[in-house]
Amino acid sequence: MGYSLYRQNIWPLQKKPPAPISSISLIRPFIENVISNVSPKLISIGKPLVGLDWIIPYKPDSKANLISLNTMFNLAYEQNAVIQFDEMSQTPYFYYNRPTEGANEQHIVWFTDARSIKALSDVILDYDIGSTGGWNLRSNYQPLFSIIAATFNVIKLPIQ
Repeated sequence: MGYSLYRQNIWPLQKKPPAPISSISLIRPFIENVISNVSPKLISIGKPLVGLDWIIPYKPDSKANLISLNTMFNLAYEQNAVIQFDEMSQTPYFYYNRPTEGANEQHIVWFTDARSIKALSDVILDYDIGSTGGWNLRSNYQPLFSIIAATFNVIKLPIQ
């Protein structure tokens, strides 16, 4: 049984202050710590294909909305948002405003994109991690498949 990095990390993020979904600056030291006790071949790093949308300023009892990448890209387009990129975490984000009853809610959305997927793939290669996977594949995010095909030898196993 392998150790999955994201088994516990994505869902609790919805109840925490806005932050990158998969910060490479946190993942690398975490992996270094884990491989000091566990073979890298037993580790699996997942690639979440989601966005988290928070109302800001953050309130401790609030919760981010989990959104698909397709929904997130549509939202950014509709809001004419400027997508920014945090170099330290290797994660994109954007701000937008949503009119509400007599006011405007400001939001921040952190998500994964091709650059985030590439950064996670680099971690897998750098540490010789045993496996990877993606979730929320229903969004059909083509850059994921392009990066995987260009980076790894994909072996299709027969269905048993």
